[in-house]
Amino acid sequence: MHSMRQIRTILLIIIALALVALVAKRLLPASPTFDGVPEQIIPAVEGLLAGAGLRFDGYYLEERGGLLYLIRFFPEGKAVLVNGTKDLKDQLPPLLVTTAKGDPAMGYYNVPVELRNDSLFFTTHPEKGTIDYRGTAVNDTLVRFLRHSNINGSEQTKEYVFQPDPSQQ
Repeated sequence: MHSMRQIRTILLIIIALALVALVAKRLLPASPTFDGVPEQIIPAVEGLLAGAGLRFDGYYLEERGGLLYLIRFFPEGKAVLVNGTKDLKDQLPPLLVTTAKGDPAMGYYNVPVELRNDSLFFTTHPEKGTIDYRGTAVNDTLVRFLRHSNINGSEQTKEYVFQPDPSQQ
């Protein structure tokens, strides 16, 4: 009888230690990797787009000729887009904020994004019609969209490369 009590006590201690180790592992930062470089700790993101494979600490950029196309996604399910020329490169990223009102005349939009499985869908509303985007995050630095104009029927594949926001580094 005495040994059964000891075994039960030892088992309870082992279970308690395992629980403490599990909780500590979740609360403590990641330890350095074997090559001495610490693992990157990425904060948890909540919102409609959290599982889409997108980054929210910067914007995505496509350059075509002298034109720039920027998109910034926000975890709550919004995207802000702005178009411009290379000479405006430094003035465009600050426009990519959640409170953007947009201006279709200059290619500036704040639109809701729908996530279905691993695909992203949104529509912009230029002055004369709509343009539909459907695409996906290819990896953590590239998003690819099929852009379909309902104005003239043209389609384009657009690839946007991630640009980190210097203010968040």
